[in-house]
Amino acid sequence: LRPASASRRDRALSAAAGTTRLLVGRAADLYFQPDREAVTRPASARLLRAAAGCTDTVAGWLYGTGPLPDTDRLRAALADFRKARTETDPSGLPPERLELGALALSLGEWTKTLVVAIRIAGGERPTSLLEPSAFWYASRSTPYLWWHRLKENLTPRSVAFQGALRLAAALAVARLVAGELDLSHGFWVLLTIMTVLRASAAETRSALKPALIGTIAGSVVAAGLLLLGLDPTVYAVLLPLVMLLGQSAGPLLGLGWSQALFTLVITLVFAQVTPVDWRLAEVRVLDVVIGAIVGVLIGLFAWPRGGAGELRRAAANFMAASAGVVRETVAVMARGSHQGSALPEARGASLLAEASFALYQSERHPDSPVDWQATLLAGHHAVRGAEALVRSCPAGGLLPCDAQLTAAAEDVATCFTRAASSLQRGEALPEVPPPVPVPWPNDLGQDLYVIADLRVWLTGLRDDLAGRPEPSDTLRARTTRVADGAA
Repeated sequence: LRPASASRRDRALSAAAGTTRLLVGRAADLYFQPDREAVTRPASARLLRAAAGCTDTVAGWLYGTGPLPDTDRLRAALADFRKARTETDPSGLPPERLELGALALSLGEWTKTLVVAIRIAGGERPTSLLEPSAFWYASRSTPYLWWHRLKENLTPRSVAFQGALRLAAALAVARLVAGELDLSHGFWVLLTIMTVLRASAAETRSALKPALIGTIAGSVVAAGLLLLGLDPTVYAVLLPLVMLLGQSAGPLLGLGWSQALFTLVITLVFAQVTPVDWRLAEVRVLDVVIGAIVGVLIGLFAWPRGGAGELRRAAANFMAASAGVVRETVAVMARGSHQGSALPEARGASLLAEASFALYQSERHPDSPVDWQATLLAGHHAVRGAEALVRSCPAGGLLPCDAQLTAAAEDVATCFTRAASSLQRGEALPEVPPPVPVPWPNDLGQDLYVIADLRVWLTGLRDDLAGRPEPSDTLRARTTRVADGAA
């Protein structure tokens, strides 16, 4: 998976990875759900079997051993489940009795989203199956997707923008220094910048020592070869061997070996092109030292914390945007309010947060008090759950319990807002207080199912923010580890 790619395939695979994480976590929740008094239990079981079959097909396709999955069976199971609901009157039942079916429905909807994403990744454009806002990229051309990705990152808050600007500044300074000092091989300074400059100052410093040691070692060997005064034919024979060794063994052995072998390569090239002496190795060391100094200084002054510095801000913005999603979704479902910009804004915030997290994972850093994977999962749950609810449930039909739903939504949104504030202050996520007790009606007929769907979503969001420490051998802990690896 290439998280920076703008192609339909990689966007779809990224969406599939996030959906998989949600599916596995909620499947564990469903496993622990008491179902002795559940309503529509047979229909829920059929829906879950269909979802399991679809995920097996997805796994087979990803392993290259099965066909591209389709949603026909799952769509039929969802239709049967909703039909079973209409034929089962929930009047007089508390919403807790309906939560098993609500969890099964959310798993079915997310599995359908997973299958659609995989079909897009497989090269199809299933426009008839798309939820337009979630899979907008499926019908777009490749040039448009790259242009859209460029616009997404044209902000100082993008780690891609920061990295590009940092590298451009370092190369500009290195070119200026090489010109002012009239270095005979000034391009080596620029090559050194591209070799040692990392996303953070700490990473740059860690790359500096092996780069310098490798360059000095390679220069010593190169100077020895030049002092021997060998025939140029010997250099021509050695060049492909050293290049092959550098390309294959260098990346495996580390940066120091790569720099040493690269120094030998360029020495052998120059020895065939023009008369040189051992001072070429001396020039090489000087240029590398100058490039390293420039790289370290730029790394110290331009976003020195790398992904870690931007991740808190991006995650905080994502949490704040998720709070808006919660409020807006419940307003749409309860009062029929117009769907505004909360979902698009949250999707945009999620892209920056995911890019920051991807860079953060590539860096070395001390243990963080924040579980970033779980934090971003809470935001994705808010967005994906809202998309499924708005798509599958009628809007504006819950006016009799508008006050209860609004209070519950505000309670969850406040938890997201508090999490965003803590992240902005550089603190760990705060404790999630107990939910506000809300008296739920039991005399609204079929609308009770919609209330149950909303309750399951809101409760799940609170659980995501609260976190649930588990012994390492429990089912939930094991499935979480599997999902973390998938996403």
